[in-house]
Amino acid sequence: MRERGAEAATQLLRIATDRVEAGKDAPLERTLARAVLGAARASVLDAEGRIVEADASLRYALSLDPQARIEVSGDLRASDDRPIDEQRVIEAAEKQHPLVSIARGHADVLERNAEVAASNGRPVLGLGLTYAREATGDQIVGGAVSVPLPLVNPQSFEAATARADAAAVRMRTADVQLEVAREARLAIHEREHAREVRDALLVGAVEPGREALRELVARYESGAVALATVIAARRDLLAAEEAWMEAAADVHRADVRLEYAVGADLPRRSKP
Repeated sequence: MRERGAEAATQLLRIATDRVEAGKDAPLERTLARAVLGAARASVLDAEGRIVEADASLRYALSLDPQARIEVSGDLRASDDRPIDEQRVIEAAEKQHPLVSIARGHADVLERNAEVAASNGRPVLGLGLTYAREATGDQIVGGAVSVPLPLVNPQSFEAATARADAAAVRMRTADVQLEVAREARLAIHEREHAREVRDALLVGAVEPGREALRELVARYESGAVALATVIAARRDLLAAEEAWMEAAADVHRADVRLEYAVGADLPRRSKP
């Protein structure tokens, strides 16, 4: 985008130079156009420096080689704007989010521990076998069965503690579900708001600004307006385009946040 701004500044300089050489404008107009072009080129250099920093941060985050080449594909302005089923999104977050699954798994483990502790303390049926050989040569074989009375389980306290811990984790699971549902609702709102801002900037600022700048450049070339008017319009358009591109990036950030809040693919509504 800043490269396009430099190209537009080059066009202004060309027009200003032609008008000065034709004696239609004062040399000051060409100097002013050169200043605009110099600022545009500096802006391009600044953008290139930011790209280098962003690439370095991305390589570090992905554990890539510092010299690895990063190829960016796709258009930042393109996004999946299909409607989503808000209720299904929230339900998916409550059921499928990894944090919820972890909490449920922790509770299941504690309940199994309680069962193991209780079973270890339960009395068991005893079986025994005896053998004796008398001096007379007689052989006596006997058996014994012991049936303990289940009056006291020595592991009852440990089992009760484990069950209490499991119940507490179950309650924590419900709290986690509420948290992820809240995050999902906020992410849904952010997703819609980001798209509204992006579209409002495009329709209300960028498109009219582009049309106005084209008209002003044509009128400046014919001598109907001053160069300062064109420069002001160009400055306003560049600011609007930068805000629009930032809003387009916010749309992608909002989509990522929503997918993170759900912990799964987004349920979408069927097209009518």
